[in-house]
Amino acid sequence: MEFNRYVTAAREVTGSGAMSLEERGISPQLVRRALADLPAHQRALLTLVCVDGMSYRTAAELLDIAIGAVAAELARAREALNERIELRRRPDGRGSTNSFGSARADPEEGEHS
Repeated sequence: MEFNRYVTAAREVTGSGAMSLEERGISPQLVRRALADLPAHQRALLTLVCVDGMSYRTAAELLDIAIGAVAAELARAREALNERIELRRRPDGRGSTNSFGSARADPEEGEHS
């Protein structure tokens, strides 16, 4: 049961579409490791909404934040998780490059608490 929840959440978060996670080289274990790398507030929100299936409204009430803040923070958390997944998938661990060919900044840099 736990495994299936992570597979479902991984599909939702990574936007797999028609391709399976396996076809994209993304395992539930990879998603769990990348999730563990996120700041606690992003990890909690992704777990509540994507893994546990909680509604935005219920998550907002539980976390005592506005529903719009849930949507905005969830979008940032999904982006951060996708970046960490991509970093973990690359053999050199250096992440993707921007349009100028230089490595992307560390996802932890400039993060605000």
